[in-house]
Amino acid sequence: MGAGSGVYARRTVEDAAIPQLQRVLDADPPRFRCALLLGEPGDGAASTLARGIVPRLRGDRARLRGEWHASAPLQWCLSVSDVPGTPPSSPEPRLLLVAGTTADALPDWLAADGPRTPIVLTIGALSLSELHDYLESRLGGPVDLATARTLGVAGGFVPATLAWLVGEARSAGVLDSYDGVWQLLDRDLRAIVEPHVRSRLAAAAPEQRDAAFRLALAQPVAESELTAPALDALGPLRREGLIGTVGSGGLGFRAPVIAETVGALCPEPVASQVHARSLGSERPTAAAIRWSLGRGIAVPSERVEAAISAALANHDWAEAISIAETALSQRGVGGPRAAGLHAHAAMAARFLPDVERARAHLDDADEALDAARDERGGTDDPAAARVGCRTAVLRAELLHYSDGEPDAALAVLAETDRQLDRDLWPEARSLRGELLAHRIIHLCFAARPREAREALDAGRALLRRIAPGLRARVRAHEPLMLVQQGRPRRALRSMMVTAARSTLTLRLEPWAEEEMRTAYVVAALSSDGPERFPGLGRQFDDARDGAYRPDLVTYFHARSTWQYLRGDIRDAHRLAERALATSEYLDPSGVGAAVVAILAETAALLGERDRASALLSRFRRTPSRASGLVDGSSEAHVASAMLLLGAAEASSSIARASERHAAAGGFGSAADVLRTGVRFGRRRSARALLRISDRLDGELHRMSADHARALLADDALALWSVAERLAQAGLRLWSAEAAAAAANVAGAPAALRRRAIGHCRAYAEEQPLPGHPLLRLSGPAQPALTRREREVSDLIAAGLSNDEIAARLRLSLRTVEGHVSRLYRKTGAVRRSPARRSASQE
Repeated sequence: MGAGSGVYARRTVEDAAIPQLQRVLDADPPRFRCALLLGEPGDGAASTLARGIVPRLRGDRARLRGEWHASAPLQWCLSVSDVPGTPPSSPEPRLLLVAGTTADALPDWLAADGPRTPIVLTIGALSLSELHDYLESRLGGPVDLATARTLGVAGGFVPATLAWLVGEARSAGVLDSYDGVWQLLDRDLRAIVEPHVRSRLAAAAPEQRDAAFRLALAQPVAESELTAPALDALGPLRREGLIGTVGSGGLGFRAPVIAETVGALCPEPVASQVHARSLGSERPTAAAIRWSLGRGIAVPSERVEAAISAALANHDWAEAISIAETALSQRGVGGPRAAGLHAHAAMAARFLPDVERARAHLDDADEALDAARDERGGTDDPAAARVGCRTAVLRAELLHYSDGEPDAALAVLAETDRQLDRDLWPEARSLRGELLAHRIIHLCFAARPREAREALDAGRALLRRIAPGLRARVRAHEPLMLVQQGRPRRALRSMMVTAARSTLTLRLEPWAEEEMRTAYVVAALSSDGPERFPGLGRQFDDARDGAYRPDLVTYFHARSTWQYLRGDIRDAHRLAERALATSEYLDPSGVGAAVVAILAETAALLGERDRASALLSRFRRTPSRASGLVDGSSEAHVASAMLLLGAAEASSSIARASERHAAAGGFGSAADVLRTGVRFGRRRSARALLRISDRLDGELHRMSADHARALLADDALALWSVAERLAQAGLRLWSAEAAAAAANVAGAPAALRRRAIGHCRAYAEEQPLPGHPLLRLSGPAQPALTRREREVSDLIAAGLSNDEIAARLRLSLRTVEGHVSRLYRKTGAVRRSPARRSASQE
């Protein structure tokens, strides 16, 4: 069970590591440094170093096998054992790169506390985005999103294990290409794994076999809880990468499918012993609870609840349903307890997604509650009322998020609130608070920020009685209301205060934490754009337990939107294409229409006019079930696609959409749609945007308003200023459009026009957009550059500051600044942010 043939896909660690390492190689005066790339066995540290990092660094390089190379400035080793045992002699290399699993075996001359302290870089399991790149590289074509996640989860996102698993699935005929897309025919991969696991177990020594069984059933297990003989027995599996750190930090099989298969093959006496011990502990494993319930052994209801809640928090929908349905099969389970189990199963089924199964469980929950109510003579007790509220909340979510019927969802919540017997028991007030909290969330999602704000202000006393996690979810939606209302800067400040308060006072549940993170990203991007908060994009590449884990279509829509805002149109298009087919059958959050919208614009930008037209037609046929914020951005994408295709009704469509949002108090969403018209020089949109500008805050809205004013005034200099500010905000497509508008102003100064055209051409070289008429600028041919100017231009493009260029070319800083100034006059662009111009200016 090891890696198959080597196929390389780029890892995100490279993007952070390469600039840092290149600066070491380019340092003047030179100084020897060592950098370690460390990861657990199977994570691909050696292949990432050899095939990802080393080829992307400039300069001569040499691989080492225990002896130094005489002259190469970059020298590298694929294991710690290849590092020479003595320091390099003069002349020293500039950089030594080493891949490994631990720094403990490094020679003494590289001691961590000495003058040659290494730079330590880490690589782990694949993130979700890396997973898709890895599988597509390995299989040579697109992979169905659900197939990719199934393989990733089964293999623990470990590259070596996934390589083996993909090969076995193909050999077994359960992974094949249909209509050009790789898909799994059978989601249960244990049948593929079992023969190999049986073979390994049969060949293993008895002590290793016993240790493997116990670990698989009880994982994660703290190393301190394992005996020395058990650790010794598991050592080979750990060195092979099959066992490592999992979950909350204990040891376990890194691939869940291997753990499940080993556990299923465990002899009954050993399984009984392990599960009985787990059940006697403070936090029994889900496997122990399932095993006990399946054998009719009573398990305290609070432990069953805890196991289901943990599975839901981890988005392990199948595990949650399995435990709930197994518990329901026990004798004597009825009334509020049965209804609660049905509610858990319904929630998990909604996200599988299996909407009909979810509704069936909710119907069964209502029947159980009705039967219990009849037994009590038609009255509710607190336990039944709590479950009744939960089922109402879930039914409302299905109506809104699955069926796209927000009014029906709000009616369910209102009717449940009305039926509560408020006079007989005090807990009704806290339940009313929960119903109110969900009402606010639904109103926010439905793009009714004014109603949401009114409900929030009127119900603050009730909201103080609800659980902290739900209260945090409401607080996360307050900034989203503000963004919809056009106040993203205020929303960002509110979000920072809320996040700090939550960090200090409670540990948020994963649901609340995800919504807080989403609110922060939305507020930050809506206020200032991507460049001020470059770390926002890294959340999509976090593979750690507890990281951002929305459903697949939402995940790829979010990543596509991030790339679009940064002006990386081809990447945005590719990511949205991944989500499109899957959205037809796996879209619990209802963002399918939003995926179609962003694809329509990116297809139009890339010159795929027929495809863009078909996507616009599809958008009109696709009901929107996503949040109001997503609806606003979707309408902006659709408007852009219509303008790119020359649709006669584009301007009137922009006006209608913006007026609808403004009437509901959604001035932020209205501004998003109007911004599209301004980008394309529509004066009607510019005037409408300025009419609501006093209701907007944040730098992004301020730039849009300035863009509108400059457009109406035919002010080339002001348009160029907007273009520069948009570039500094990381909004490169919009910046190029503003620059094109400046260049097209009649009577624009020749020097400014040259700069604007150069700016557009620099972006177009990196992102050719044949479908964008605004970027097809005519202008004088680029002036010839001298040899020295070409050298300076290349170093600027490589990201060097003026100080670094001066050191590299052995020129004075003033000389370099002169070359940069002439480049700017000739080409109009230097392709870097002002922050990199000169370290001496900082």
